[in-house]
Amino acid sequence: PTRAMPPSGTSFSELTWTRRLEQDILDLIRREKLTKPVILAERQPAAQAAIELAIEHPDQIGGVVLVATNLVQFFPSPKDPTRKTPIAFEERGPFVDESWAGKWFKYVPPETWKNGDLAQQLLSSDPVRSQTAWNELEAAPVEIKIRYLLEFWSSDVTRSFDRLKVPVLGLVPGFD
Repeated sequence: PTRAMPPSGTSFSELTWTRRLEQDILDLIRREKLTKPVILAERQPAAQAAIELAIEHPDQIGGVVLVATNLVQFFPSPKDPTRKTPIAFEERGPFVDESWAGKWFKYVPPETWKNGDLAQQLLSSDPVRSQTAWNELEAAPVEIKIRYLLEFWSSDVTRSFDRLKVPVLGLVPGFD
């Protein structure tokens, strides 16, 4: 079931749902009595949760495998007219809250999101499996997808890479 929305005014940079996902994974590890599992993740919010768990709970995580994921969204600093300098981390949350959540996503209808979201053929080379997976993804309400996406855009797990103590393997596919 869908989580309740955080109280109005909660910044996306608080990562409310991403933190809850991390707790859900820890609860699963404990409930299933898993010993230092390796977490395989692709896309947000799974990739962010996996890295955060590896950083914060290295005693419970054996490793992380990231498949074709983006760990931080580039935003140019509004102070740089060349748009080449990344936004400062402390400005990310307010920038996302104001510009993306407050203005842009407020006006995106479900049809626009569905037409511009993940292409079905990227999910599987088998058309039946691809359609089934796409239907499951598209069944989630747009507000849910936007919440996770904006939490990702507000975050930067790469800032804590120096604290990683478990192995991480990043797989970058090559397409030709």
